[in-house]
Amino acid sequence: MPIHLEGNNAPVVDEVDAVPTHVVGSVPDDLRGAFYRNGPNPRTGWSPHLFAGDGMVHAVVFGDDAITYRNRYVRTPLWSDPTTPRGDPRVTTANTHVTEQDGTRQSRRTGRDKGRNTHGQQG
Repeated sequence: MPIHLEGNNAPVVDEVDAVPTHVVGSVPDDLRGAFYRNGPNPRTGWSPHLFAGDGMVHAVVFGDDAITYRNRYVRTPLWSDPTTPRGDPRVTTANTHVTEQDGTRQSRRTGRDKGRNTHGQQG
C-alpha cells in the first residue's frame, strides 16, 4: 500500500460537522475568522499519486460563541463520476487552492492545465 493511503495519511472517509465540547487552555478573545485547508483525499480510497486525490476542504471557524470544524469534498465532474477519463478537459481534482470571488468560495487546482485554473464548488 502506498504511504499516502495508509496510517495518518489515509483518506478521510466522512464529511463531518463538529463543535468541540471542551477546549483545553483558552482561545484569545480577539481570535475570530476561518482557516481553510484544501488537499487531496481520494474518495474511492485509492489514487496513483499523493497529489491525485479528490479535493477536500477542511474549515476551522473561530466564532463569537464557538469553534467549529467542517470538511467537504469539492463537487467536480470527477467527484460525481470517478470513472471519467483523466483526459477529459472537465476533469479536475480541485485540491490545491481555496479562493473567494464575488462572495463564493472556490477550490482550484493548477498543473497540467497549461496555466488555466480549474475549479469546483465547495459542497
